Amino acid sequence: MKYALNKFLFHFIIAVIVIFTNVGCVKDPLPANVKIAENIGKITTVQMQMFTLFDHLRNGFDEDILPFGVKKQLVDSNVIEHSKTFRIDFGKGLLCGDYITRKGIITYKRVFDPSRNIDSVICDLQDLNDSFGYLTANGAIYIHGKYCIVKLSPVTDNVFSKLTIWKDPSLLIDSDQSVGVKRLLADPTKISSKDGFQFDGGLYLVSIRESYSIIHTYDVTTSKCEKLVNASNFPVVGKLICNKWDNSNNSETKVVTIDFDPMSDAKQDKVAKATFGNSEWFFQIQ
Repeated sequence: MKYALNKFLFHFIIAVIVIFTNVGCVKDPLPANVKIAENIGKITTVQMQMFTLFDHLRNGFDEDILPFGVKKQLVDSNVIEHSKTFRIDFGKGLLCGDYITRKGIITYKRVFDPSRNIDSVICDLQDLNDSFGYLTANGAIYIHGKYCIVKLSPVTDNVFSKLTIWKDPSLLIDSDQSVGVKRLLADPTKISSKDGFQFDGGLYLVSIRESYSIIHTYDVTTSKCEKLVNASNFPVVGKLICNKWDNSNNSETKVVTIDFDPMSDAKQDKVAKATFGNSEWFFQIQ
Protein backbone atom coordinates (compact mmCIF):
# COMPACT_ATOMS: atom_id res chain seq x y z
CA MET A 1 0.00 0.00 0.00
CA LYS A 2 2.81 2.37 0.93
CA TYR A 3 4.61 1.52 -2.33
CA ALA A 4 1.47 2.22 -4.36
CA LEU A 5 0.98 5.58 -2.59
CA ASN A 6 4.59 6.60 -3.18
CA LYS A 7 4.28 5.60 -6.85
CA PHE A 8 1.11 7.67 -7.18
CA LEU A 9 2.76 10.70 -5.54
CA PHE A 10 5.79 10.34 -7.80
CA HIS A 11 3.69 10.36 -10.97
CA PHE A 12 1.54 13.21 -9.63
CA ILE A 13 4.58 15.38 -8.94
CA ILE A 14 5.99 14.63 -12.41
CA ALA A 15 2.66 15.59 -14.00
CA VAL A 16 2.56 18.90 -12.09
CA ILE A 17 6.13 19.72 -13.15
CA VAL A 18 5.31 19.01 -16.80
CA ILE A 19 2.18 21.18 -16.67
CA PHE A 20 3.98 24.15 -15.12
CA THR A 21 6.91 23.73 -17.48
CA ASN A 22 4.62 23.89 -20.51
CA VAL A 23 2.79 26.90 -19.10
CA GLY A 24 6.05 28.71 -18.44
CA CYS A 25 7.41 28.12 -21.96
CA VAL A 26 5.38 30.63 -23.99
CA LYS A 27 5.80 29.73 -27.65
CA ASP A 28 5.98 32.29 -30.43
CA PRO A 29 2.32 33.01 -31.29
CA LEU A 30 3.17 33.55 -34.97
CA PRO A 31 3.51 30.40 -37.07
CA ALA A 32 6.19 30.21 -39.73
CA ASN A 33 3.78 31.07 -42.54
CA VAL A 34 2.72 34.29 -40.82
CA LYS A 35 6.32 35.44 -40.49
CA ILE A 36 7.05 34.52 -44.09
CA ALA A 37 4.06 36.48 -45.39
CA GLU A 38 5.01 39.54 -43.34
CA ASN A 39 8.60 39.47 -44.56
CA ILE A 40 7.63 39.06 -48.22
CA GLY A 41 5.25 41.99 -47.79
CA LYS A 42 8.05 44.06 -46.26
CA ILE A 43 10.61 43.38 -49.01
CA THR A 44 8.01 44.28 -51.65
CA THR A 45 7.23 47.52 -49.82
CA VAL A 46 10.95 48.35 -49.63
CA GLN A 47 11.31 47.84 -53.39
CA MET A 48 8.41 50.19 -54.09
CA GLN A 49 9.82 52.79 -51.71
CA MET A 50 13.20 52.62 -53.44
CA PHE A 51 11.55 53.25 -56.81
CA THR A 52 9.58 56.26 -55.54
CA LEU A 53 12.73 57.83 -54.05
CA PHE A 54 14.76 57.50 -57.27
CA ASP A 55 11.86 58.56 -59.49
CA HIS A 56 11.54 61.82 -57.54
CA LEU A 57 15.29 62.43 -57.76
CA ARG A 58 15.63 61.71 -61.50
CA ASN A 59 12.69 63.99 -62.37
CA GLY A 60 13.88 66.94 -60.28
CA PHE A 61 11.32 66.61 -57.49
CA ASP A 62 14.04 66.67 -54.84
CA GLU A 63 12.27 69.09 -52.53
CA ASP A 64 9.17 66.88 -52.46
CA ILE A 65 11.08 63.80 -51.24
CA LEU A 66 14.24 64.92 -49.42
CA PRO A 67 14.13 66.22 -45.82
CA PHE A 68 14.48 69.97 -45.30
CA GLY A 69 18.11 71.02 -45.62
CA VAL A 70 19.28 67.76 -47.23
CA LYS A 71 20.69 68.02 -50.75
CA LYS A 72 22.03 65.43 -53.16
CA GLN A 73 25.76 66.00 -53.65
CA LEU A 74 27.40 65.53 -57.04
CA VAL A 75 30.45 63.31 -56.49
CA ASP A 76 31.32 62.29 -60.06
CA SER A 77 30.48 63.13 -63.67
CA ASN A 78 31.32 61.20 -66.83
CA VAL A 79 30.74 63.02 -70.11
CA ILE A 80 31.47 59.96 -72.23
CA GLU A 81 28.79 57.76 -70.65
CA HIS A 82 26.47 60.72 -69.95
CA SER A 83 26.31 59.93 -66.25
CA LYS A 84 26.36 61.74 -62.94
CA THR A 85 26.85 60.14 -59.53
CA PHE A 86 25.15 61.60 -56.47
CA ARG A 87 25.45 61.01 -52.74
CA ILE A 88 22.78 61.65 -50.08
CA ASP A 89 23.40 61.50 -46.33
CA PHE A 90 20.31 60.96 -44.19
CA GLY A 91 22.36 60.89 -41.00
CA LYS A 92 20.91 58.97 -38.07
CA GLY A 93 17.39 59.22 -39.41
CA LEU A 94 15.37 61.94 -41.16
CA LEU A 95 11.71 62.03 -42.14
CA CYS A 96 11.31 62.31 -45.91
CA GLY A 97 8.47 63.79 -47.97
CA ASP A 98 6.89 60.36 -48.45
CA TYR A 99 6.66 59.88 -44.67
CA ILE A 100 9.49 57.35 -44.62
CA THR A 101 12.32 57.92 -42.12
CA ARG A 102 15.55 57.07 -43.90
CA LYS A 103 19.02 56.79 -42.36
CA GLY A 104 22.59 56.34 -43.51
CA ILE A 105 24.20 57.14 -46.85
CA ILE A 106 23.00 56.27 -50.33
CA THR A 107 24.92 56.74 -53.59
CA TYR A 108 23.41 56.37 -57.05
CA LYS A 109 24.28 57.02 -60.70
CA ARG A 110 21.96 58.63 -63.24
CA VAL A 111 22.70 57.83 -66.91
CA PHE A 112 20.83 60.23 -69.18
CA ASP A 113 21.31 60.45 -72.95
CA PRO A 114 18.18 61.69 -74.78
CA SER A 115 19.82 61.22 -78.19
CA ARG A 116 19.86 57.45 -77.58
CA ASN A 117 16.71 57.31 -75.44
CA ILE A 118 18.74 56.24 -72.40
CA ASP A 119 17.52 57.15 -68.94
CA SER A 120 18.64 54.83 -66.14
CA VAL A 121 19.29 54.91 -62.41
CA ILE A 122 21.84 52.55 -60.87
CA CYS A 123 22.25 52.24 -57.11
CA ASP A 124 24.88 50.04 -55.48
CA LEU A 125 24.46 49.60 -51.73
CA GLN A 126 27.41 47.31 -51.12
CA ASP A 127 29.30 49.42 -48.58
CA LEU A 128 28.44 48.00 -45.16
CA ASN A 129 29.71 51.16 -43.48
CA ASP A 130 26.96 53.27 -45.05
CA SER A 131 24.21 51.37 -43.17
CA PHE A 132 21.43 52.73 -45.35
CA GLY A 133 17.93 51.82 -44.24
CA TYR A 134 14.62 52.88 -42.74
CA LEU A 135 13.57 53.59 -39.19
CA THR A 136 10.23 52.05 -38.22
CA ALA A 137 8.19 51.72 -35.04
CA ASN A 138 9.73 48.25 -34.63
CA GLY A 139 13.34 49.33 -35.14
CA ALA A 140 15.69 49.88 -38.07
CA ILE A 141 15.51 47.97 -41.35
CA TYR A 142 18.86 47.91 -43.20
CA ILE A 143 19.17 47.55 -46.96
CA HIS A 144 22.07 46.29 -49.07
CA GLY A 145 22.38 45.24 -52.69
CA LYS A 146 21.73 46.69 -56.13
CA TYR A 147 18.77 48.54 -57.60
CA CYS A 148 18.42 49.55 -61.26
CA ILE A 149 15.69 51.43 -63.15
CA VAL A 150 15.60 51.43 -66.96
CA LYS A 151 13.14 53.81 -68.63
CA LEU A 152 11.25 52.32 -71.59
CA SER A 153 8.90 55.24 -72.29
CA PRO A 154 7.74 58.41 -70.50
CA VAL A 155 5.30 56.30 -68.45
CA THR A 156 6.92 52.83 -68.27
CA ASP A 157 10.06 51.45 -66.63
CA ASN A 158 11.72 48.13 -65.93
CA VAL A 159 13.18 47.55 -62.48
CA PHE A 160 15.91 45.04 -61.71
CA SER A 161 17.02 44.61 -58.12
CA LYS A 162 18.93 42.25 -55.89
CA LEU A 163 18.37 43.42 -52.34
CA THR A 164 18.95 42.13 -48.85
CA ILE A 165 17.10 43.58 -45.88
CA TRP A 166 17.43 42.67 -42.23
CA LYS A 167 16.49 43.85 -38.77
CA ASP A 168 19.06 41.79 -36.91
CA PRO A 169 21.71 39.21 -37.87
CA SER A 170 19.30 36.33 -37.24
CA LEU A 171 16.86 37.35 -39.99
CA LEU A 172 17.95 38.03 -43.56
CA ILE A 173 15.57 38.52 -46.50
CA ASP A 174 17.10 38.24 -49.98
CA SER A 175 15.14 39.30 -53.05
CA ASP A 176 16.03 39.03 -56.73
CA GLN A 177 13.41 41.01 -58.67
CA SER A 178 12.53 41.95 -62.24
CA VAL A 179 9.26 43.85 -62.64
CA GLY A 180 7.55 46.32 -64.95
CA VAL A 181 6.36 49.69 -63.61
CA LYS A 182 3.64 51.85 -65.13
CA ARG A 183 3.24 55.50 -64.13
CA LEU A 184 -0.28 56.56 -63.11
CA LEU A 185 -0.48 60.24 -64.04
CA ALA A 186 -2.11 62.64 -61.59
CA ASP A 187 -2.21 65.22 -64.40
CA PRO A 188 -2.62 63.69 -67.88
CA THR A 189 -0.58 66.52 -69.41
CA LYS A 190 2.62 66.10 -67.40
CA ILE A 191 4.71 64.06 -64.97
CA SER A 192 4.46 65.18 -61.34
CA SER A 193 5.47 64.17 -57.83
CA LYS A 194 1.83 63.22 -57.15
CA ASP A 195 1.86 60.40 -59.71
CA GLY A 196 1.16 56.84 -58.70
CA PHE A 197 2.81 53.63 -59.89
CA GLN A 198 1.67 50.15 -60.77
CA PHE A 199 4.06 47.21 -60.31
CA ASP A 200 2.83 44.31 -62.38
CA GLY A 201 3.92 41.05 -64.01
CA GLY A 202 7.16 40.72 -62.12
CA LEU A 203 8.41 37.35 -60.93
CA TYR A 204 11.09 37.41 -58.29
CA LEU A 205 12.82 35.15 -55.83
CA VAL A 206 12.62 35.72 -52.08
CA SER A 207 14.75 33.79 -49.58
CA ILE A 208 14.13 34.27 -45.87
CA ARG A 209 16.90 33.04 -43.58
CA GLU A 210 15.70 32.55 -40.01
CA SER A 211 18.90 30.78 -39.02
CA TYR A 212 21.88 29.14 -40.68
CA SER A 213 19.86 25.95 -41.14
CA ILE A 214 16.33 27.32 -41.76
CA ILE A 215 15.80 29.02 -45.13
CA HIS A 216 12.42 29.57 -46.80
CA THR A 217 12.47 30.23 -50.56
CA TYR A 218 9.51 31.52 -52.58
CA ASP A 219 8.79 32.49 -56.17
CA VAL A 220 6.71 35.67 -55.92
CA THR A 221 4.47 37.01 -58.69
CA THR A 222 3.43 40.67 -58.53
CA SER A 223 -0.18 41.38 -59.52
CA LYS A 224 -0.97 45.09 -59.96
CA CYS A 225 0.58 46.34 -56.73
CA GLU A 226 -0.06 50.07 -56.82
CA LYS A 227 0.84 53.28 -55.11
CA LEU A 228 -2.23 55.23 -56.13
CA VAL A 229 -2.23 58.84 -57.36
CA ASN A 230 -1.65 61.26 -54.46
CA ALA A 231 -0.98 58.33 -52.10
CA SER A 232 2.05 58.04 -49.85
CA ASN A 233 4.73 55.47 -50.45
CA PHE A 234 2.91 52.24 -49.62
CA PRO A 235 1.45 49.57 -51.93
CA VAL A 236 -2.18 50.55 -51.39
CA VAL A 237 -3.71 47.83 -53.56
CA GLY A 238 -2.56 44.69 -55.35
CA LYS A 239 -1.59 41.10 -54.58
CA LEU A 240 1.46 38.87 -54.31
CA ILE A 241 1.23 35.18 -55.18
CA CYS A 242 4.00 33.31 -53.35
CA ASN A 243 4.89 29.72 -54.29
CA LYS A 244 7.27 27.95 -51.95
CA TRP A 245 10.17 25.91 -53.24
CA ASP A 246 10.09 22.38 -51.89
CA ASN A 247 12.56 19.66 -52.84
CA SER A 248 10.47 16.77 -51.56
CA ASN A 249 8.61 14.82 -54.25
CA ASN A 250 5.54 13.99 -52.19
CA SER A 251 4.77 17.46 -50.88
CA GLU A 252 1.86 19.63 -51.98
CA THR A 253 2.42 23.07 -53.46
CA LYS A 254 2.47 25.68 -50.70
CA VAL A 255 1.00 29.00 -51.80
CA VAL A 256 0.72 32.16 -49.72
CA THR A 257 -1.36 35.02 -51.15
CA ILE A 258 -0.84 38.57 -49.86
CA ASP A 259 -3.54 41.17 -50.48
CA PHE A 260 -2.56 44.82 -49.89
CA ASP A 261 -6.20 45.96 -49.99
CA PRO A 262 -8.10 43.37 -47.95
CA MET A 263 -11.06 45.69 -47.30
CA SER A 264 -11.31 46.78 -50.97
CA ASP A 265 -11.36 50.42 -49.86
CA ALA A 266 -7.94 51.54 -51.22
CA LYS A 267 -7.04 53.18 -47.92
CA GLN A 268 -3.47 53.95 -46.90
CA ASP A 269 -3.79 51.90 -43.72
CA LYS A 270 -0.59 49.85 -44.20
CA VAL A 271 -2.65 46.71 -43.54
CA ALA A 272 -2.38 43.56 -45.65
CA LYS A 273 -4.02 40.15 -45.50
CA ALA A 274 -2.26 36.84 -46.04
CA THR A 275 -4.03 33.63 -47.04
CA PHE A 276 -2.55 30.15 -46.69
CA GLY A 277 -4.89 27.24 -47.34
CA ASN A 278 -7.97 27.75 -45.15
CA SER A 279 -6.18 30.22 -42.89
CA GLU A 280 -6.01 33.97 -43.24
CA TRP A 281 -4.64 36.76 -41.07
CA PHE A 282 -3.94 40.50 -41.15
CA PHE A 283 -0.61 42.24 -40.60
CA GLN A 284 1.06 45.63 -41.07
CA ILE A 285 3.44 45.99 -44.00
CA GLN A 286 5.63 48.43 -42.10
